[in-house]
Amino acid sequence: MRSVRTQQVVWAAPAVVLVALWVYWAQTSGGYFPKDWYPSSLLVLGLAATVAVATGRAIPQARLARVALAVLAAFVAWSFLSLLWTDSAGNGWEAANKLLLLLACAWLVSLLPLSAAAVRWLLGAWSLGLGVVAVFSLAGAAGTDDLGKYLFDLRYQHPVGYVNGNAALAIAGLWPALALASYRGSHPLVAGLFLAVAVLLADFALLGQSRGSYVGVAIALPVFLLLAPDRLRVLARLLVFAIAVGVAAGPILDVYDVGSADGPVGAALDDAVGRIFVSALLAGVGGALVAFAERVGGRDERLRDAGRGVALALVGLFAVGVLAVAVASAGRIVDRVEDEISTITADEDQPTEGSRINSLEPYERPDYWRVAIDLYGERPVAGTGIGSYEREYTARREEPKHSRYAHNVFLRVASEEGTIGLLLLLGFLAAVFVCGALLRRRAEAPQSLVLAACLPVTAYVFVHANFDWLEEIPAVAAPAVALPILALAVIGRERAAPPAPAPGPPSRTRVAGAVAVGLLVGAALVSLVPAYLSVRYVDRASERGAASLDAALDDLDRARDLNSASLTPLFVAGRLSLEGGRRAAARAAFERSLEVEDTWYAHFELAMIAASEDRFRAAEREIAAAARLSSSDAVVARLRRRIAARRPVDPVTVNRAISRATTIRFTASPR
Repeated sequence: MRSVRTQQVVWAAPAVVLVALWVYWAQTSGGYFPKDWYPSSLLVLGLAATVAVATGRAIPQARLARVALAVLAAFVAWSFLSLLWTDSAGNGWEAANKLLLLLACAWLVSLLPLSAAAVRWLLGAWSLGLGVVAVFSLAGAAGTDDLGKYLFDLRYQHPVGYVNGNAALAIAGLWPALALASYRGSHPLVAGLFLAVAVLLADFALLGQSRGSYVGVAIALPVFLLLAPDRLRVLARLLVFAIAVGVAAGPILDVYDVGSADGPVGAALDDAVGRIFVSALLAGVGGALVAFAERVGGRDERLRDAGRGVALALVGLFAVGVLAVAVASAGRIVDRVEDEISTITADEDQPTEGSRINSLEPYERPDYWRVAIDLYGERPVAGTGIGSYEREYTARREEPKHSRYAHNVFLRVASEEGTIGLLLLLGFLAAVFVCGALLRRRAEAPQSLVLAACLPVTAYVFVHANFDWLEEIPAVAAPAVALPILALAVIGRERAAPPAPAPGPPSRTRVAGAVAVGLLVGAALVSLVPAYLSVRYVDRASERGAASLDAALDDLDRARDLNSASLTPLFVAGRLSLEGGRRAAARAAFERSLEVEDTWYAHFELAMIAASEDRFRAAEREIAAAARLSSSDAVVARLRRRIAARRPVDPVTVNRAISRATTIRFTASPR
């Protein structure tokens, strides 16, 4: 027995590292920036290769897990293949490498010979880690003078820096906590702790008022209930959960309401934070009491009915308390409903009061989706190539706001990778849920609990990703891809009959398998390492700035040599050269970038440089090209009018103004 436990601890070590990475990403902008996810991808790939060598297996033992992993690998391979026809090779290579990270996470967990009990511990650690991240974020927000760090458009965005991603991260971690709170083998105090974490994460997500998250929950909750064992236990905890969330919902929604009315947002946020902690505490106490009552009732047949009665009484006390609060606040509730109705029925340009949840803003998403659908219609089979959406949307948009992503993962895949890519992505999801349903029919309660903890994460994230760009946030996307394969691998292996003793495969087969794995890992490293080193050189050059211009430009030359498809080294070189007063060098950098990809930004910068040198005809040609490649762009239009009026332009001043506006508007990540 001790040796089995020791083996489980050893095999759990790589999974612990992976979960620690997910929690680390959570508090570093969701792992969005390449400087964070590139080194992580190398670490995960190294762990997966090590586990493959140690176990002697390159593919999962469970047949259903092999199916899901194979379809995911085919999708990633097709994404890399689409680099051959994309017009944005730099963006495409980065996007494909990020998909490679998700595949490496799934491959790693699929190979680990873990038990269902070990997986429960790992899932609990992930949820608790996200809960700790939420606690520290809320503690920092309480009483802060830097509201812009925590709120964007009056909605909570910290620590991810993207409101919808912040909400998605919390709700993704909520499902394992709910599952473990209802697990029959949990101690009452442990059950109460996880129910408190679930409520904390739900309240934390509600601060963002992300409407896509509510659609995701509406789909993921039935998935959770269908997969979960002991549904009566689950329903009892869901009732306590709903009551506890209701305690904090009013103050949470008031943050947006107060800010919309130009009220004291800081005081409203402080009130919401305090109520969130009270809500989580009540959930913890209520969950522990319900679990204790169930345990007492289950020990003795004579006490079973009494225990159930106590559990129902405790739930009833919560319900009575909420009813009393509702009666006392009836007038406020009626006002809130009227505000919501007025929000829906008001004209677009007419200011309204009330929560944002039922508002129809923002209006850009239909334009994002329109362009994606148009691109798919033009190239329905293979798409325009991975990473190309930003370029195409910039040229075709009818809204002034830039966007790198379609805010719909399926439309993005359809537009960039065509029907083939879309079918592969849908095939992965179908494999996950069909295989999960098959396993659920013959799984025991502890195994069903693992399915109930993992698959709703995937259901939630991919539903919410129909409205936001969650696929670009590794802290959200990696668990959504890896956890279902982990569940299929663990449960499929436990449910399979022990294999009959058989001689090992011929040595040639072993050698061929090892060579194949080595070649695939080597190819992945060839894709990841140069791109990562290029990012490091660009970051160092940006830190050096114009004060050490020669050294910075040397770093950017190295970055360019490592990743010739990326425009970033040339753009940074151009901006730093302008800051350092070297207009000729800046012009050369932007002109070289046009040889890689014809972009509006390079033409925009060249137009400013030409205007600053009184070469207005050249400036007019460049700004016309920028306008052609960047439709409905107010900044381009203003510069065009200034050039037409033959007014002087200072590129450094304009770039600094744009940088300040972008930093204020987007904080940690683009929209």
